[in-house]
Amino acid sequence: MYIFGKDLEALRLYGGFTKKKLSEELNVCTKTIKNYESDRSSPTVNEFIKMAKLCGLPESALSKCLSAQDTLENQLRNLSKN
Repeated sequence: MYIFGKDLEALRLYGGFTKKKLSEELNVCTKTIKNYESDRSSPTVNEFIKMAKLCGLPESALSKCLSAQDTLENQLRNLSKN
């Protein structure tokens, strides 16, 4: 799953979390959150869902985000087949 780092940072700030506090809630290192937000790595789907719920992202927005991700991944797979 790929979510842009700037979007993850916005989500974290929307939820009122510091990098340190969110990392504690997700049981990951603070450096992991920094890597997500700087596009060095991406959270797993489960990590993203947990992060979204912790930060108060409405279920409808979460569903749209995951649906868009699936659509993008399918389009990329189709392009790589050609």
